[in-house]
Amino acid sequence: MSLLGMMLITALVPVFPPATPTTTAVGTLDDGRLDPAWFGDGLEFRHADESDYLWVKPGFSIEGHKVRFVPFGEVQFLGAAASKRTEKDRKAAQRKNQDMHEVLATKFGHAFGKRLSIVSEGEDLRAEGRIVDCGYIGFQVGMTGFKKYYGVTVDIKFTDAATGELLVGIHNRSISDDLSDWVEDMAEQVADDGFAKLYAKGKGVKD
Repeated sequence: MSLLGMMLITALVPVFPPATPTTTAVGTLDDGRLDPAWFGDGLEFRHADESDYLWVKPGFSIEGHKVRFVPFGEVQFLGAAASKRTEKDRKAAQRKNQDMHEVLATKFGHAFGKRLSIVSEGEDLRAEGRIVDCGYIGFQVGMTGFKKYYGVTVDIKFTDAATGELLVGIHNRSISDDLSDWVEDMAEQVADDGFAKLYAKGKGVKD
């Protein structure tokens, strides 16, 4: 779209600061948006390529598994900004929440091809997620009309379907319209390098 066709009303800059190396007490990550109880206590999350916060069980590889991506759980606003979120923020989160599992299944399926099976039953891995924050950050007026943008934070985890053991935990912040693109980039990175390598290369996070 040309500059004449679109007028930027509010700067669309993510409101979240980048994670930086160091250590932090459990329960204080990402201004309280990362709830360790949802993943499991005592996990050392790291800042990795395409994931703001990542934990991976040592040696785990997703390749060759049968994965079922289940619908996201109910939207839950967590963290210091939760009390400031509006009904419009919640509705925006719910719109994204409805098909996120389908976006994940599609993007992982394309990234891995025959190296990964996406199934609706008979899985050995289960992938689930939830939105834990969604806040208005700006809008654009262009040739296609008025468009609002939101900062969206998601939790995703992969578990052993038989035992429930956590294998991968992801907590990531994105802009609403970039959420699908982030999933695509993340899935391609995992397909290229594997979860274990991405985690090994990651750095500790401060907040």
